[in-house]
Amino acid sequence: PGCVRRSSGEQGRGATRFLLDTIGELSAVYELADLVIMGRSFNDQYGSDPIEPAASGKPVLIGERHSDFQVAIELLTQSGGLRVVERNQLGRVVGELLGDADLRAHMGRSAQDCVQAQQGASGRHMDVLLRAVIRPDEGA
Repeated sequence: PGCVRRSSGEQGRGATRFLLDTIGELSAVYELADLVIMGRSFNDQYGSDPIEPAASGKPVLIGERHSDFQVAIELLTQSGGLRVVERNQLGRVVGELLGDADLRAHMGRSAQDCVQAQQGASGRHMDVLLRAVIRPDEGA
């Protein structure tokens, strides 16, 4: 009750919660969320990339099965913007965060700051690769 599952095709008038479970729609609605739960990380699908919701300034909860995004999760966890949550603790942690707007705001800012601090990494990696490939006497 009060929750609309996107894949059901319902319009969602009057709904207070939405379960977005179709590909390609999440980035458009992160701004509307109070917090983001990476649902696939609580089963055998091994999660989704937490960088987009973190960049949107949202607190992120992720399950223990997230090996596909280990480095990003470590950085976001260290920043305080993401929490790794055991499946049996998810309800308690969601309740804690929904009841504490200041904590959500702090986590969201921490997540966004962490992502911003990492921006430009591709360019830095390219510089290292170019220096390794192009010899100094070739004039690059």
